[in-house]
Amino acid sequence: MQDLRLMLHDVRGQHRSSMFRRHYRARRYTHLVGAIQQYMGLAQLRVVVGYVTKAPAHVQGVAWVRTVDLERLRTGTYTADTPVIIHIRRSFLERVPCAVVVACIAHEFAHLLLAQKGSLLCYDEKSVDLCAIMMGFEQEFQIAQSYVERSEIGWFSKVWHRIRTGKAPYVVEKAAGYLSESEMLSARMFLAQTRCL
Repeated sequence: MQDLRLMLHDVRGQHRSSMFRRHYRARRYTHLVGAIQQYMGLAQLRVVVGYVTKAPAHVQGVAWVRTVDLERLRTGTYTADTPVIIHIRRSFLERVPCAVVVACIAHEFAHLLLAQKGSLLCYDEKSVDLCAIMMGFEQEFQIAQSYVERSEIGWFSKVWHRIRTGKAPYVVEKAAGYLSESEMLSARMFLAQTRCL
């Protein structure tokens, strides 16, 4: 986490959650994506939002960035001639709270941010979630974590099963994005400690 923090020290913009909510309520999803992109310091990228009703068979999430776009950014072969496409399921945008949507979009931009920094962490989903949290989306991820406790839809319904001994064969731990509840707690404790330094 410390390495990730050092890599991102010069990136963060000013968080505007009220602006995110306004765009979300008005269903201006492209503006919402643009505001998150600007906040994360990626304004120089040409990003196109592709709204989809059904994901390809190899994609399980509600939003994704093509691997080819990540690789072009990571290796420095990206040019503004070819846009980076963020695909988002429209049904997801229309049925979950604003904070959950913002956390998901921030996650996708964290992929791009890490790739732009040349880091292979752009392919590691847990590192990408940590990056988004460290970029200032801790509150949105926290809200998403509580939302998953009440809901079973979309990206935030991932369930991890851990075998344990005893009467019940599994311990079920629900997660916001790719981080488990205990990993989220560890990340929040780390951020609290670094703020005190």
